[in-house]
Amino acid sequence: MRVGLLAARMDAMGGVESVMVRTARHLQAIEKRPVVVTTVMHDEVREELGDIEVRLLGDAPLAGRMAAVERFGTKTMEALADCDAINVHNFPAHIWLDRRAGSRVVVYSCHEPPRHLYEEVMDATFLRSPFNRRPWYTRTWDHWMGARWRVLDRGAVHRAQYVLTNSRYTAGKIKEIYGYSAIPCYFGPVTDGVAVPEDRAPGFRVLFAGRLTPMKNLQTCLRAVALVSQATFHVIGEGDQRPGLEALAASLGISSRVEFLGSVSEARLEEEYARAHAALYIPFDEPMGLIPMEAALREVPSVVSSHAGPAEVVLDGQTGIHVDAKDPASVADGLTRLAADPALRARLGAGARERVRQDMSFDLYAHTLETVLNSALWRVGEEQPS
Repeated sequence: MRVGLLAARMDAMGGVESVMVRTARHLQAIEKRPVVVTTVMHDEVREELGDIEVRLLGDAPLAGRMAAVERFGTKTMEALADCDAINVHNFPAHIWLDRRAGSRVVVYSCHEPPRHLYEEVMDATFLRSPFNRRPWYTRTWDHWMGARWRVLDRGAVHRAQYVLTNSRYTAGKIKEIYGYSAIPCYFGPVTDGVAVPEDRAPGFRVLFAGRLTPMKNLQTCLRAVALVSQATFHVIGEGDQRPGLEALAASLGISSRVEFLGSVSEARLEEEYARAHAALYIPFDEPMGLIPMEAALREVPSVVSSHAGPAEVVLDGQTGIHVDAKDPASVADGLTRLAADPALRARLGAGARERVRQDMSFDLYAHTLETVLNSALWRVGEEQPS
């Protein structure tokens, strides 16, 4: 049996790419002969895949264009011709399968519905925030091109035999948009071999990791850190917001307490987790929250948004602290509680690690994917489920 893994682009080592790499490795370990199909792949992603076969479609700049859907449909099905089942990740790659997938099993791993097509559903909190700068021309696009994309998107979702997603929160959004009952199973981190540091660095180090985009709400993070004098803030990631964030830190007088590290290696990220006392993750309308999960495995408690996916991942007062993501004072209060109470940090960190290991590990997602693949293949007469 061969399983194809499909995504539109893999040109950065982000959350989707990490899940796909881990999925490919798991499928290889259980002899499902994975092949990864995409338009473009970052060197780091290819290195992580090792000897797993990669088939590039090319024409990456055209991947999000309506006029190229037919072209990518043809190229995708040619690349997947020898696959018995297809695990497709995110928009618009699932559209490329169309009806040409035939009798093959299609499992759609939906990390989130496309935000730009369902903005009022997916970005409700962000749209009400002062950071919303939605230009008038997006409404014009929405009425014309967006409507056409939504028809294709909804049809593709309903052609999948199964839809897996990363949280109950996202499953609710999928139900609201598509009327489809997705299976929430958390696309969590690998838990084996993750060590808990014996000693933390002195002081109170707060860590953020992710893309520097408006949705991540770094402006509020910086304003909150400005209110917590004992905190230093260490920001991992790149994005077009970085110059503005650096300027904001300077205007708040906290440049000496804020470090922008940019993109870092896995080894450096591990070092930062080992030195951190808390993770700060307060995005708008986030579907899950991988950073609080990864922090939890190192017994680092998180301060997170009191809504959406992070509030589902982190239990307030048990594995971390919920705050109002729009209010710097609320965020600062959560940080201050952790800064002042090492025993609280230890209790929340231990609870967070246990919760992720028990309920949110990648192993659980991999088991769910394997189960639905076997079940669907049995239904179409390809293979008895094991």
